[in-house]
Amino acid sequence: MVENDIVEQGGLDVLFPLLSSAQDNIPSEAAKVVTNLAVQNEKNQLKIIEKNGLSYILPLANCGVDACEYQAACALLNLSQN
Repeated sequence: MVENDIVEQGGLDVLFPLLSSAQDNIPSEAAKVVTNLAVQNEKNQLKIIEKNGLSYILPLANCGVDACEYQAACALLNLSQN
């Protein structure tokens, strides 16, 4: 699966800093990617947690930007399913 390839090839190391970007829309779009990578994929979910992904996702959940907060909540939902 492409989702596994992205994670296995080091994509999280590129993706996580984008969650903290000051550029418009980039954090919410990066959070969408995390959300999608974590959908019903326990291997990816564990890798996201192991790579300290929560330290990037949690600040978005309370950043005051609706799109970011929504995507962070979606990512957290997917991560909490297993």
